[in-house]
Amino acid sequence: MAEQFRLGVGAISATNTNQRFIYNHLNGDLFFDADGMGATTSSGDRIACW
Repeated sequence: MAEQFRLGVGAISATNTNQRFIYNHLNGDLFFDADGMGATTSSGDRIACW
């Protein structure tokens, strides 16, 4: 389950096919990448911002 999450400054997309939820802790954006292929396609969809 933990492999589905990515945390990072400036993170907006997955870096491997296991990642689905991407959290940018610099600005609080939370993204969802449906296929986990954000690094090779478009970035994930922003689903929340804190």
